[in-house]
Amino acid sequence: MASVRWLQTWSVGLVVAALSACGGGGGGGDDTPAPTVRPALPTLVQDIAPAGERLDLRSRNYFPAQAGDSWTYDQIQGGITTPGGAALWVQTASGSDAWFSERVNGQTVTGQWRRTAEGVVSVDPLAGAAPAAVRTLVGDMLEYPEPFYAVGAERRAIRQGSWGEDLDGDGIAESFRLEVVQVLVGFETLTLPRGSAETAHFRSTTTLTVSPSLLANPLATLVAIEDSWWAPGIGRVAVNRVAVDGNGASVEPAYALRITSGSVGGEPLFQQPPDGTVLKLALAHNALVYDRSRGVYYASVPASAASNGNSIARIDAASGQVTYSAPVGANPGALAVSADGTALYVGLDGSGEVLRLTLPAMQEVTRTRLPVSPFWGQYLADNLAVSPVDPGVVAVSMRRAASPRHAGVALIRDGVLQPQVTQEHTGSNLIVFADDGQWLYGYNNESTEDGLRRLEVLPDGLAERQVVITSGGFTPWAIDVSAVGPVVIDGAYRGTDLALLGRVSAPGGGCRLLRMAQRLVCLQESWLDSSPSRHLVVADSGSFVTLATPAYTHLGSPGDVVAIVPGPAGQVALRIVGSAGSSVWLFTSPMLP
Repeated sequence: MASVRWLQTWSVGLVVAALSACGGGGGGGDDTPAPTVRPALPTLVQDIAPAGERLDLRSRNYFPAQAGDSWTYDQIQGGITTPGGAALWVQTASGSDAWFSERVNGQTVTGQWRRTAEGVVSVDPLAGAAPAAVRTLVGDMLEYPEPFYAVGAERRAIRQGSWGEDLDGDGIAESFRLEVVQVLVGFETLTLPRGSAETAHFRSTTTLTVSPSLLANPLATLVAIEDSWWAPGIGRVAVNRVAVDGNGASVEPAYALRITSGSVGGEPLFQQPPDGTVLKLALAHNALVYDRSRGVYYASVPASAASNGNSIARIDAASGQVTYSAPVGANPGALAVSADGTALYVGLDGSGEVLRLTLPAMQEVTRTRLPVSPFWGQYLADNLAVSPVDPGVVAVSMRRAASPRHAGVALIRDGVLQPQVTQEHTGSNLIVFADDGQWLYGYNNESTEDGLRRLEVLPDGLAERQVVITSGGFTPWAIDVSAVGPVVIDGAYRGTDLALLGRVSAPGGGCRLLRMAQRLVCLQESWLDSSPSRHLVVADSGSFVTLATPAYTHLGSPGDVVAIVPGPAGQVALRIVGSAGSSVWLFTSPMLP
């Protein structure tokens, strides 16, 4: 944004106000001589480019302008720094055009850029600030030529002609002259919030003069001088601005802008990179599990997905390559994989059935329909857990179309639904088997009871034996188990009596067990946290001491729910679910055991 667009904020208005205050009009009578009229300025549209070889540095991308790009600045004026006092952002972009806004001193100016063969062009730079006649004559103006002209060479643009309006009241339209002189001062190294960059320093001097038709009225002139520094791949990092009138008197105190943060191309500026590699997969899915025997994740793809709906996605943990099964049924949801890697269980939200599929072929073995309530209708699988000692046994936490949604926990043996089911309303929404397969642990994540439960596995189903009230809240998406008992939110509990053994210092909770290393991995930030970064917490599962806090992103989005799915050594998958839909991030780091 150069100083022509900057004139929108106040300069044109001040010129018009100065001329309007002058007054004017006819003489006092027949004996009063007619006023002397100043000759109108002839129409002139002239662009004067300097001679000499040009510098083709377009590959450095000094002027990024994608939709969503933004830059935040400290404003320094009169020796006082206002942190975050100014901002520039791209609202939308289409093809070669970008529409942006700049906020400085509480005022917001909007504009449009267009990339052409000549460089970056400002489209209608005086829109909303000058009469239609002036805007038509000025037209679009080159802001920054690319390739650059030589260092020190002056580029000049002149627009001159009728103002199109009578400002001094004599019935004759005034004239104006707009002259822009731009120089590439040179290439200078500037210190940035993180590191430094060699910047291109431009100086643009814009002079606007309105010439009154009445000779008795003086010319009204404003001169705006803008120095701007642009860094490759970042954009504008610094600005100095000053504006004076035709006598050199200050119109507004000079100020400077210095960049503090921003985002370009979806990546934050001046942030440390993640503590590892992050592979982001824009995958619509309802659930995600990991198959340790094959090194792949399975995701259930809903019917609403743009492609491959009603299937199971296979995600290679090493490469991130995604392949899809044939359709498995109506709207697959909850998933669970057996410990021996022979079976994948799938809850079908469209039919209220639970499938058992063979692995890796994904051929159907059994299909079990869940109960139907005369009042609530078909129950659906909310959560699944496979017995670690018998791949033919799966527990199903059921949900109904009501609040509370919990419809009890059932057991399926070799495709047959067992008769003994736990109570509805308040129970175990999240479930996981103990390592011996004789007990099931459950957690209530939909009411303020926050109950942690122990369910006994019986020959004909399940029976709830113990409830311990915790302070976990509604946030858990999963419950896990270690060799000694269940793990939920940020705490580990003893399996025999559900006594709390210890907590990890992880405000985001969501703890899961990394089985190969017997470490807990949790979320440092909760989904309500407005922190701009996102970390994991790796802790010892016995002492609960924090061992590492690797960052997986420095561009967090408050409101996005994150859930951890442990993967192979050195990797976890992160389920990201928010207003923009769902995605899977594979985070691989040496800080993960």
